[in-house]
Amino acid sequence: MAYLIYCFTKVPPQNWPDLPTGINNQPVTLLPVGAVGAVCSTSPHEQDLSDFAPVLLHQEIVDAVFAHNPVVPVRFGSQMETREDLISHLTTFAGHYEKQLSAIRGFVEIGIRVLLQTVNDDVSQPEQTNRLQNNASDSLHSPGIAYLRSRRRVYVGETQRDAAINHLLSDFKASFKGLFHKVKLEKSFRQIALTYNRETNRQPPGEKHNSLVSFYFLVKKEQLKHFAAVFRELIRQSSHKLMLTGPWPPYNFVDPPASDSMTSLLDLQSLPDR
Repeated sequence: MAYLIYCFTKVPPQNWPDLPTGINNQPVTLLPVGAVGAVCSTSPHEQDLSDFAPVLLHQEIVDAVFAHNPVVPVRFGSQMETREDLISHLTTFAGHYEKQLSAIRGFVEIGIRVLLQTVNDDVSQPEQTNRLQNNASDSLHSPGIAYLRSRRRVYVGETQRDAAINHLLSDFKASFKGLFHKVKLEKSFRQIALTYNRETNRQPPGEKHNSLVSFYFLVKKEQLKHFAAVFRELIRQSSHKLMLTGPWPPYNFVDPPASDSMTSLLDLQSLPDR
């Protein structure tokens, strides 16, 4: 029988909370091995990945344990095939988990999501089009020219976005100086075009589009109020739309060891971004 894992924590826990029934209506237990324990439940059958409710339940259980104890959270769907596999994993990596738990003790994760506005500066495109029309109008719609245009737009957009993100990161580091221990940037992003020309298959020059970017901060619990106060001031000053999320367990600041015996049903980057 497989064992679903929610997180790892120190043993004995400081204060063991009343936990909800786990995924598949199985009771959640703490399986201790030495100074580290796995918060887990049995999994008698495969997960229904079309249902998002188990993902939220996984988060609820991790949050409940984290409210009283440091945790190394794991991704939803992480499991061991047998109880013996889980005990062996804990025995092998106990030192790793103890080090991780000590490093994040007293810390929480705070997220800042930014709706970043950049401008399509492809202003040279009309000039290039006119020049090509004068020279060889029949070549304007060739696949080669269309490809080069698309690559140029991608390059210009990425350059603008990266410059804006680096500027934001520098501003955040300066504004929150002394209020965080570590910061990480989510590399993935989502572009949201505000206008789109179907005939030319691109945004008009000078038009704005948005990119959704996430920054994660490892913050001491006692610094949360000060961090939030600085964030409120940033909202008033920033030309971008900012949203504060958390506090969360430090999903982005722990590194569970790789193990052939641990498998994951889903590959989620960060449950707090749900």
